[in-house]
Amino acid sequence: MRFFGILLIMMTAVAWLTPSARAFDTGPVDVHGFVSQGYLLSSENDYLAKTEAGSTEFNDVAVTLSKELTDKLRVGCQFLARDLGDAGNDKAGLDWGYGDYRWRDELGIRIGKVKRPMGLYNEGRDVDVLRTCILLPQSLYREDMRDIMNAAKGGSVYGTLPAGTLGSFDYQHVYGSKDMDLESMALKKQVAVRFTGVDVSDIQTDIRYTDTSHVVWNTPLRGLKLSASHETARVEFHSRPVAAVPTSDPDVVIPAIPAKTLKIDLEKVWVASAQYQSGDMTLTTEYADTVQEFSLSAGADSYRVKGHSTGYYGSVDYRFTPWFNLAAYYSVYYPDKNDKDGRKLAAHGAPDFMAWQKDACLSLRFDPMPDWVVKIEGHRINGAAQVFDYETMADLAERWNLFAAKITYVF
Repeated sequence: MRFFGILLIMMTAVAWLTPSARAFDTGPVDVHGFVSQGYLLSSENDYLAKTEAGSTEFNDVAVTLSKELTDKLRVGCQFLARDLGDAGNDKAGLDWGYGDYRWRDELGIRIGKVKRPMGLYNEGRDVDVLRTCILLPQSLYREDMRDIMNAAKGGSVYGTLPAGTLGSFDYQHVYGSKDMDLESMALKKQVAVRFTGVDVSDIQTDIRYTDTSHVVWNTPLRGLKLSASHETARVEFHSRPVAAVPTSDPDVVIPAIPAKTLKIDLEKVWVASAQYQSGDMTLTTEYADTVQEFSLSAGADSYRVKGHSTGYYGSVDYRFTPWFNLAAYYSVYYPDKNDKDGRKLAAHGAPDFMAWQKDACLSLRFDPMPDWVVKIEGHRINGAAQVFDYETMADLAERWNLFAAKITYVF
């Protein structure tokens, strides 16, 4: 937390040394928010919720409070309650909240719970009305990993650097940590396989740190921007020792389980992005590459395993009228960059199609009246790399469809 301490000292010094920063405006606070309700239905494979039977466990409610205290100092926060299958369960919490002091265009500081700028859409992923699609491409913006990707408790520096004929550069650097719950089925499944015999509810989870850098080049070509994001992080899972359990047979005892610690080190996560806007059309493509190390210690035993995943997508979005948008994307994700055809998985008895997930999506957005948004979306998916809610692997289907609908009211 050394970086957080430095930022806190800087923020305090600026507030005391700048006379205008102490002349706060105590006028009304801006209050905004949204309420949305969605529906998910899949032809095969329960995905994100119990979608084979259809699920309405797909909703969000948010309230945003903000206030400009001076021309340079602003404070704000957003409280969010969400539900997506096992995740969220409509528990309200602080989505983000910080004090923002922008000394000049080239340098600003934020302290608090700060959104992490990974890729083009992570900072605004909670605000459904900012985009046409319902589900962002899951090759980069995984809903089951949202709590890990969303925000960090710490601070950030940011600004815009003019570059003359080259355009300008926006930059951000965010450092912090946060608590996390094992709510989503995806997280539970991935952790449970490494904590055999331990109740998942007894596992403590902590994001020790996350260090994120993001640069956007606003190029001299009108409408074109290029960006790069980089992250390192550590996530830890801990379980207490479980005592041996005697049975009715004196010769049979269920053995004790030692305390376990699982560390996931995101050694490097890269996201490269390009977006071009011309009139009512927006073209976007992003590519992500992740190298991570899993290390598990259980008593005297320990092991380390490396992982290397990758994902990418391309999308087009077109506004035909002020009340109608159409968007489409094709998204591809490989959990193991070195096993894209699934041969390694098949050699261990798993379906080869768990080595990929390829998603062709078509989205329709309607704005029938002010403050209301209605969306309908269809997915044709090949593979099950991001499907975790199943009893046995034999239950999984390689090719399947997903339908999504959502209605949002903004105030």
